[in-house]
Amino acid sequence: MYQSKIYIHLLWTCSDHAHMLKGIENKVAQRIMKISDNQKINILNLAVLSNHVHAIIQLKSVQSLSDVVQILKGASSLWINQQKLRPYKFRWEDGYFAFSLGYSQLVHFKTYLTSQTELHGRISLKEELSQISTKYQITE
Repeated sequence: MYQSKIYIHLLWTCSDHAHMLKGIENKVAQRIMKISDNQKINILNLAVLSNHVHAIIQLKSVQSLSDVVQILKGASSLWINQQKLRPYKFRWEDGYFAFSLGYSQLVHFKTYLTSQTELHGRISLKEELSQISTKYQITE
């Protein structure tokens, strides 16, 4: 028997950080949740904005983070293109941000995700990514 509680704050962006999801955020969120259900990926909270996605996921001990991201991004972009939700070929930016969370941080991060629309009324995605890079000491 495997027992684990591995929580991840996952973030990925649209190609060139463009607002490619404007007007279809809810449809994409529903599809990502359906993909996660079908693939046994436990998304605890999801925020789909016009140019990026935040998710809090609970990884199973036998799941690979890179596999989970590949499934979510790959299947969702394929669906967006098959449904012709955009008049151009949709694609996600290469890569993603992923940070581990402790159980005691879940409430804070769920609030952070539900306040994304409000947050992006004040700051840009670029500013948010800069703040995240500083907070998590990401250097390239």
